[in-house]
Amino acid sequence: MKLRSNLGFLGNTNDKIISVQLPGTNGKTLKIKPEEYGEFISFLRYLNKTNKSKKRLSATQEEYLQFLESHNLVYKKVDLKQENNPRLLNFVNNFMDTTDRYLFSDR
Repeated sequence: MKLRSNLGFLGNTNDKIISVQLPGTNGKTLKIKPEEYGEFISFLRYLNKTNKSKKRLSATQEEYLQFLESHNLVYKKVDLKQENNPRLLNFVNNFMDTTDRYLFSDR
């Protein structure tokens, strides 16, 4: 599982709102206002790491993950062997509404 960081998650610490462009929607933005802003940001950073520890997620983190999955903001399939051109993958996946990061390159 990997965060679709190429979508440009932007946090506003004053209003405690996170904005992100939804994939495959031609620029529609989702505004997220989590109860625990700092914890949500930390979880986003954790998902963005390449080498994540295999720790068990808390109930709150599971809820965060379900929310991100329901809005197609994470990749379910991540294969570091196929990451030979991550910039191209990021660019193309801005326009694709899929949880499979490698769908374009596989075709």
